[in-house]
Amino acid sequence: RRAGTRGRMALRGVSGEQDGRFADKDARERRRVRLPAEGEAGGPVDLRRVNLGALRPWVAAQLRERLGFEDDIVEGFVLGQLEGASADPRAVTVSLKPFLGDEHAAPFVVELWRLLLSAQESPGGIPRQFVEEEAARAREARKEAERRAELRAARRAPLPPAGEDGF
Repeated sequence: RRAGTRGRMALRGVSGEQDGRFADKDARERRRVRLPAEGEAGGPVDLRRVNLGALRPWVAAQLRERLGFEDDIVEGFVLGQLEGASADPRAVTVSLKPFLGDEHAAPFVVELWRLLLSAQESPGGIPRQFVEEEAARAREARKEAERRAELRAARRAPLPPAGEDGF
């Protein structure tokens, strides 16, 4: 026995904070993530001002395009990352890498962040791009309806009287 231990075993070594094997790997990965300037330039997003329901179809379409199939679980995971008061684009990118891969995660998050920044600034929390696309679809539908109405009216109109040549 050693003097001074009084029946206790003396512990030696390092704490969990000092040992690199137990470091926060997500924090290290977040520091490594390099997003294009437009992904980081917008800063934090106040998600309380964003209508996530309006983003759901866009998220589903983007994931279907990038994954090659529809995946409700990943869609729910992405939207779950955005619940709360704020989110960090680097943390979202790190979380999506296992699902989308390195080549798709960062571009997806940059596009998503642009939409979130636009949504937080617009009334109703809907990205301006979505509002403009919907307005364009409404204009096209209105033009198509007018064109069809003109065709119906032209079919119903009486034929002009025949001329001398019979036409």
